[in-house]
Amino acid sequence: MADQRAQMIVGIVDPMAPGVALKPSYSTAIQLTTSDATPQSPTPTALLIATGGTLVITDQNNNVLTFAALAAGAVIPVRPTLVKATGTSAVVIGLY
Repeated sequence: MADQRAQMIVGIVDPMAPGVALKPSYSTAIQLTTSDATPQSPTPTALLIATGGTLVITDQNNNVLTFAALAAGAVIPVRPTLVKATGTSAVVIGLY
């Protein structure tokens, strides 16, 4: 019998089909303008780091989060209301 764990993809697991990983899909990608005051509208589903660096966001619960030393190509699964100009050195793409 084959080891089913060896065939599983690391990701979000579908509770209705144990062992089946879901991969998120996005239909639109837009480079975001950083701002300490102007909210992102619409709110991205996730963020893609185009050029590595530091990312500072405010989330939907008004928490300020800092992600340091992000590599280009990283996908951050957060829904930010703000991508802050102060402290952000990464170039960020909003995924929708």
